[in-house]
Amino acid sequence: MGLGRKAVDLPPSHLGEKIDKLTEENTKLMSEIEALKTKPMVDQLNEFESKVKSSELEIELLNKTNDEKDKKIKKLEEQLKALTASNIELRESNKKLNSQCAELRTMNSDLLENMAQKEVDFSKDSKANQEEINDLKLKIEECITSGFI
Repeated sequence: MGLGRKAVDLPPSHLGEKIDKLTEENTKLMSEIEALKTKPMVDQLNEFESKVKSSELEIELLNKTNDEKDKKIKKLEEQLKALTASNIELRESNKKLNSQCAELRTMNSDLLENMAQKEVDFSKDSKANQEEINDLKLKIEECITSGFI
């Protein structure tokens, strides 16, 4: 089996039964033809021969139909194999993409956390710098008022 396919039990082929029936009828008619050849019933013989030919043509047509259906089944099975392989590849690709997406989410979370910390640090540094600027301005004013400058 493999590839997750499901086995389907098909009913007996109607065409196969019809072929068997026609083959049996053909054999019966051939024996009747042989029996009639010994009798002077030429018309009946000709009728039976045409029935036999008709049966043979029908059998040939049914065989062609069976062959066409077999080819179609084979083609569909090949398509199923290709689609199954493609599905497996897509699932693997999807797994990789999901993994990468999770990794990117984690990275984004880390970056946002780092950025928040940088904002806090910047705010503290800015406040400290502003305080130092204010202290220096006071010292300059004191120097100016005391006459050192």
